[in-house]
Amino acid sequence: MSREQPHNTFLTTRELLPTAVVGWSLALLAGFAAGLYAFKGGLEELAAAQVSMGATGLVAGGTYARLVQKAGATPTVNQTLLFAIIQAVVLIVGVTPLFAAVGFTLKLSLLAFYSFSSTGALGGLAFYFVLKSVFPDRVPGPPATLLSIGYFSMGLAAATGSAFDLLKQILPGPILISLSVLAIVAIAATGTAATAACFLAGRSNLTTNASGSTVEYGGDRKKRRGLVTIALIVILVPFYVNDLANIYISHWGHWLTIDYLFVKVYPLLIIAYLLKTQRIAPGTLGLNAQKATAFLGVFLMGTLSVLFVLYNDGLVTRLVGGYPRLGGIPAITNPFWHQFDFYGGLLLVAFVEELVFRGLFYIVSKKYTQNSVWIVLMSAIAFGLIHWSAGFAVVTASFAAGAIYMALYVRTRSLPAIILSHYVVDLISFSGLIPPDMLVFM
Repeated sequence: MSREQPHNTFLTTRELLPTAVVGWSLALLAGFAAGLYAFKGGLEELAAAQVSMGATGLVAGGTYARLVQKAGATPTVNQTLLFAIIQAVVLIVGVTPLFAAVGFTLKLSLLAFYSFSSTGALGGLAFYFVLKSVFPDRVPGPPATLLSIGYFSMGLAAATGSAFDLLKQILPGPILISLSVLAIVAIAATGTAATAACFLAGRSNLTTNASGSTVEYGGDRKKRRGLVTIALIVILVPFYVNDLANIYISHWGHWLTIDYLFVKVYPLLIIAYLLKTQRIAPGTLGLNAQKATAFLGVFLMGTLSVLFVLYNDGLVTRLVGGYPRLGGIPAITNPFWHQFDFYGGLLLVAFVEELVFRGLFYIVSKKYTQNSVWIVLMSAIAFGLIHWSAGFAVVTASFAAGAIYMALYVRTRSLPAIILSHYVVDLISFSGLIPPDMLVFM
């Protein structure tokens, strides 16, 4: 049995960091030794790297057991093994895609970030459940925060280590390796300490509601719920019909008029009516503030994840051909309206679509299911299909983007960071600011 730490005792990231630094330093030494032995033993480069990452993960995962002991509990043998196995799997799976890719250093560094951040996020979530078993009576920090910490710490550590190759023409090999190892230890150890501290703190940096209220409707609850459902339906219809303009309207002025009236102004007027008549509250719709760290975390997770999905949509279409693009947005030849639509129009798109397909959709979905997976899935399908005229590849990529944004919203119940992420993603996608080869990995 675990020995529970007193509830009034909390350990900060700074207090746990020295233990984590020692643990990760030993882990890298173990990983280096295991990888070298495997490579000299005749294993191929990928297999040797997996052995090295596995050994690193086993030792680094054991660091959690030491952090738990510092917090006043005694983990069981099974719990200690789970910590080690989770970290080993995170690193083994994270390193594997790097040996299937080719490209310049910066691109490989981005791939390292994406690969390790994905597995790190799942690892952070897995650590959450193991920590719950170690501290069964404690109110833990939120799993979403641990997922975020795992995402960034593993991703940044891997990307930083890879990016140091950019300096190989400037710095001697031993100095380069030393700096790379120090950076990896610092980032990974900070993530490990922050994961444990976040769990032990038992408080969330993610604001779920501006007022803290769970009341979604006032007055006649049943009647108001029905009205909100009807409002969502009448808002959604123009989104699907609007794509006909992409096929049949060739003049940019006519297209802009239809687009702005039916999928920007029209939804905003209905939502404004619902707010004014108190059918819904701003906080219920997701118009809540977040702390700066939570805001930045959600923004970066959303932006980086969705950009990966959009630039690698061939992962799906390679297996399922689907159908080609049926139409597109006509070129806007007037310089003023081109700039206005590019900056102002994309901002309106992000704002309206997040209000509708995340905020309002969540309110209505909760009437029919409390299962977050179903809510994310239904929202993603609805969001993907509004892009039907752009072809199957865009529909599937939009489906994945919608799932990512709704998953973030379900956990945070706050839209501002998601709206900003949506806007930045659209700006990058339509402007070509990032060369496609930079983010196309598969």
